[in-house]
Amino acid sequence: MSLRGSKRRPWLEIVRPETERTYLSYQLFALRRFHDGPTDDVRDTIGGDSFYDDERIRFQGTGLEAAYSLLYPRDRKQITSQVMDITDIQGLTALWIDGGHIDLKRAGVIKGRFSQDEYEAIAECISRHGIDNKVKRSSKYFTGIALKPESMEAFARLIRPYAHFSMKAKLQLRKSPQGSGQTRSQPTDRAANMLLRGV
Repeated sequence: MSLRGSKRRPWLEIVRPETERTYLSYQLFALRRFHDGPTDDVRDTIGGDSFYDDERIRFQGTGLEAAYSLLYPRDRKQITSQVMDITDIQGLTALWIDGGHIDLKRAGVIKGRFSQDEYEAIAECISRHGIDNKVKRSSKYFTGIALKPESMEAFARLIRPYAHFSMKAKLQLRKSPQGSGQTRSQPTDRAANMLLRGV
């Protein structure tokens, strides 16, 4: 999300590979449906990093101002405990779809460009649902939230009802497809609705 135009209005931008077109269409539908008041959006195709192109939507509405003030304090994106309190399971679902991975040992990990405080806010939200997890770090950086196999099974049961049908494969206990690339999006669908209405 960023401020654009002479009026500095917040615009939400979501970019996904064209193989995830169905989910992107659902995200746009949900944003239109849950938004109070008039909206404006643009959809286009841009070059991707792999064989497949990327598809992009840009969305604007008055309700995004409240969401922007929560997600971008001091104009810098930050996932806080307050954000996770509002979005809860829907927010965890969106974060898993964008950055979740299950390895061959049936363990899970959530990764993203998050700070220590952001990882801890996400981990705290997972813990509130009785699921053990651990914030991983290397010698210098925080690298993700780890879920042991039994915790991953519980986490999958928690978020499965909230996952769009086109993304339920990401909850299967199998190795993630190679070459899928990274998705660059903010948590949307029901989580966005909760941000728009919960502040």
